[in-house]
Amino acid sequence: MKILKVTDTRDVIEIDDRFVPVPGSGEAHACDRCGREHEVHALVELADGTQAVVGTGCMIEPEMKKAATSLARKATARKKLEAELAAARTALDAHLALVAEVEALPAPTVERTTRPGERGPIDVFRCGDSEVWAHGGEDRTDDAVEAWRSKQASPSRGWTLKEKIARLEKRLQA
Repeated sequence: MKILKVTDTRDVIEIDDRFVPVPGSGEAHACDRCGREHEVHALVELADGTQAVVGTGCMIEPEMKKAATSLARKATARKKLEAELAAARTALDAHLALVAEVEALPAPTVERTTRPGERGPIDVFRCGDSEVWAHGGEDRTDDAVEAWRSKQASPSRGWTLKEKIARLEKRLQA
């Protein structure tokens, strides 16, 4: 007997930042050995060259059972990675939509004030709840507006999600 493919058909959901398979949610296949239905199953080639579908726990030979269990774990891990990747892509899409909404908002008026500093007066450009400092009379009005927009949309979240997506895609290719 030779294992051709192991498949985990269960859905995967996120619970507390972990992705777990949901028992009873997959497409069960009748086992050619025991007759029961299994969501995690293997396509095997029998000694006579025919193919059969068996549950990974229904392997008779200990070595085959061990190999099937290992392959089933890998299939489940891949399914979890795919679900995590889909969730990250959805989160990135939502974040990019938020960034677009923030870009469309009119920025608050920039107020310029001066405060004393160790090396002379410091110009403070305040836009909403963000502020940018400058020395020597430099105009940083645009920087203050950009700081406000960034704070509203949290751009670091976008970079974090993009890095996570790249990491997951690389793991799935391996």
